[in-house]
Amino acid sequence: PEPFPVDSTPLASDAAFPPMPTLKVDVGWAPALAQDGEVWVIVTTENCDLQLKCTHSRSLRAPASAGASAATLTIEQIHPGPYKLNVILDRNGNLGTTLYPDAGDGVGGLNQAIMVAPSGETAVKAQIVVTI
Repeated sequence: PEPFPVDSTPLASDAAFPPMPTLKVDVGWAPALAQDGEVWVIVTTENCDLQLKCTHSRSLRAPASAGASAATLTIEQIHPGPYKLNVILDRNGNLGTTLYPDAGDGVGGLNQAIMVAPSGETAVKAQIVVTI
């Protein structure tokens, strides 16, 4: 909200974080993984290009075991408002090093528009639709 922050009164050093929304992303794909991999969720306020070059507001990865065809990732303490969602199925587990998907990885629809609610949990679904 404008102005940001709304309340500039400092909290005590041992105070809990103020309550903020969470974003739960259910990612699905087919076929099931042949070997262990990782699932990535990248949240931005701007569109990403095909190599996912953009400024990431938040990102999160989770392991996915062989045989899995879905994963749920939850981003806590996220500001409410509009975002673009990108999901990647990193089948060979190297995205953390290369910083872009490579041959065999799966990618969801680019820049899926989502809206994080002002409070509570916002749940969205994303599907891996293309294998590179």
